[in-house]
Amino acid sequence: MAKKRTSFLLALFGVLLGVPFLWLLGRFYTLGGNQRMIVPLLLLKTFGLGCSYLLVLGSLDAPVFNRFCPRGKWFDCHRVIESPAGKPLGLVHMADLGILYFGGSLLLLGWSACAGHLYHHIIYLGILNLAALLYTPFSVLYQALKVKKWCAICLLVLLVFWLEFSQFFPYLFQYPVQTQITPELLVPLLAFFALTGAIWLVIRWALGRIYRRPA
Repeated sequence: MAKKRTSFLLALFGVLLGVPFLWLLGRFYTLGGNQRMIVPLLLLKTFGLGCSYLLVLGSLDAPVFNRFCPRGKWFDCHRVIESPAGKPLGLVHMADLGILYFGGSLLLLGWSACAGHLYHHIIYLGILNLAALLYTPFSVLYQALKVKKWCAICLLVLLVFWLEFSQFFPYLFQYPVQTQITPELLVPLLAFFALTGAIWLVIRWALGRIYRRPA
C-alpha cells in the first residue's frame, strides 16, 4: 500500500512539473532566437534525465526497471550498471552523475533563458558536453569487450550526448566563441548543479527506503 501511495505521489509530482515545463517550451519557441534553438536541447536533456532515473531504479533492483531493460542474449542492463565501471571506485553510480548532468543543465538553461546570459551558459554546457563525449568510446568498448553484454538504456544516454553535441556544435565551432568567465556567469552554473545534487540526495534516500537497498 505504501509503495502504491509513493508511486502515485511521484506520478503526481511528475505531472506538476511536466505541465509548466511544456508551457515553458512553448514560450521559448514563440520567443525565437536562442530561446527557440534550445528547445530541442531541453527535450534531449529531459529524455536523458529520464533514462538516468531508470538506471538508478535498476541499481536499486526496482521491479519496474525490468520492463524497460529485460535480460536477453545480447542485453543485460543489470550486469552493466553493477560492473566496476558502473560505479567507479565503489563511490557513486554513473546513473547518479547522469542525474546531476542532465538535471543541472535543465535548471540552468531554463533559468538563463528567462533571466539572461543564455548564450554564455550554452557555451559552458557545450564544453561540459565535450567532456561527456570522451566517456562514450570507453563505455561502448567496456560493454563490448569486458562485460560482453549491452545496456540499452546506457546506449540511449550515450546517443543523447552525441545528439546534444549536434545542438552545441554551431555555438562552439561554427561561429567564433564570444564568452567570458565571470562570477556573474559561474555562480548560477555552480548553484543550479549544487541544487540538483542536494535535491537528488533527498530523492535517492527516499528511493533507497522504498526499495530497501542502500544507495
